Amino acid sequence: MQMIQFSFFSYDSNESLHLSLKEQQNIKDLLSKLEYELDQLLINIVKVLLPIISSYY
Repeated sequence: MQMIQFSFFSYDSNESLHLSLKEQQNIKDLLSKLEYELDQLLINIVKVLLPIISSYY
């Protein structure tokens, strides 16, 4: 897969961009919130499906 070339970036594909400590923390916080939301979604799905499934047995 070939990378799209943008003129406003001057990095090679093998170079990495570094995040500040604050940016790292922001990403960690975001991922933590996302994990929580996905857990809540799963719990709600189970709450809806469990009675339906148990009614068949």
